[in-house]
Amino acid sequence: MASIEEILQARGGAESTSAPREEPATSTPDSSASSDDEDIDMKTTESLAQERPMETPAVADDVARRTRRTHGRVLRALRNLS
Repeated sequence: MASIEEILQARGGAESTSAPREEPATSTPDSSASSDDEDIDMKTTESLAQERPMETPAVADDVARRTRRTHGRVLRALRNLS
């Protein structure tokens, strides 16, 4: 299975992840994800970790499940573009 970066490069719209990229105005200074979707997931994960540092296993499992589902949707959408 091709990674998101490989699919984007094949379509000609990928940015180099090694080059620094301009952060959106709403991002936190320490977020440095390679794509907007990862940026959103990282912000969500970080904010949940800050709000609930001692999460129960059920909550942590739910967050992991929703993250995997989001990644699956992104990959399907990218596959549909090609």
